[in-house]
Amino acid sequence: MTGKRVRSTVGCALLLLLIVSAAGLQSQQSEPAAKADRRTAVNLVRLINTAEVEPQGQQGRYVSFAELVRTGALKSAGRHFPQLDLDRTNLQSEREVLSGWELRLVVGGDGKSYKLSLIEKEDRCRFGFFSDEVGIIYHGKAIDCPVD
Repeated sequence: MTGKRVRSTVGCALLLLLIVSAAGLQSQQSEPAAKADRRTAVNLVRLINTAEVEPQGQQGRYVSFAELVRTGALKSAGRHFPQLDLDRTNLQSEREVLSGWELRLVVGGDGKSYKLSLIEKEDRCRFGFFSDEVGIIYHGKAIDCPVD
């Protein structure tokens, strides 16, 4: 190998090493952010489950997200979750209460049950949290995605 070829090979190797290092650093930096978003998301599901207890106890029925907001049940339940930063939420939006997450709250016609899902929109596996009137929170993702 000539000196020029050696320098070129070493330069390419260093550039590749720099790119791989930068990609690894980016991955490490985004992982804690993703975990923080998921913590916020699960706490939001906890908040909604807790908020649903109030109208169910008073009126004998569960209510829509809009009604939880309108009656103040959601804000009232928030006192139980000081770790949930409500400033990061958009309570006026029924679909994207938390940026990057899609909320669905479906109340049964008789008001005796509800199904709740909060799904990460940008995740290709559609990771999400799920709950209902029982109050147990589940998490999952599309079946074709690898298990963590």
